[in-house]
Amino acid sequence: MEIVQAAASVEIDDDGPTNILIAQHQRDPVTPLRGGELLNDKFGERARLLTVDGSRHGVYTLGVNPCAYQVITDYLVDGAMPEHDTSCPTPGTE
Repeated sequence: MEIVQAAASVEIDDDGPTNILIAQHQRDPVTPLRGGELLNDKFGERARLLTVDGSRHGVYTLGVNPCAYQVITDYLVDGAMPEHDTSCPTPGTE
């Protein structure tokens, strides 16, 4: 059996896109919120973190949070970024 090595880490520097939206559930069982927070910190002002009150993996594809769905759709269709990091509560609790 052949053991495959993981790819080397990718450096995040000042080059690259300036409109990065990171969408993250607060209790994602596969990719913890802390990972999204650290990635957002690395990108600095080039990125916004959208934190969604939920415990699924995949914020957009499941489309169960209208707030998150709208923020991400605006980003994908119009390139609209939130001015600041933002969060979406559980539907019906806002």
